[in-house]
Amino acid sequence: MKENYYITYAERQKISALYQSNVRPADIASIMKINLATIYRELARGYTGALDQNGNREYSAEQGQRMIQESMSRRGKRKRLVHVEEGS
Repeated sequence: MKENYYITYAERQKISALYQSNVRPADIASIMKINLATIYRELARGYTGALDQNGNREYSAEQGQRMIQESMSRRGKRKRLVHVEEGS
């Protein structure tokens, strides 16, 4: 299993194709050598709010990519608080 790893858009598309083929998340994790919890988080991230033809929650690689890009853009350097003493 890969540690501290970001899923690429191509991998999201592969997850989407496998999931739409009714492959179980545990099998997707095994095939892609990615932790099962990561697969479940990704499926939640790309959830469209609808059900697919198999009756599963519909997953969109585009939605997952958009959500992670928005999350990354909100990240940034934190501002340091500078302590200013009075009377200086």
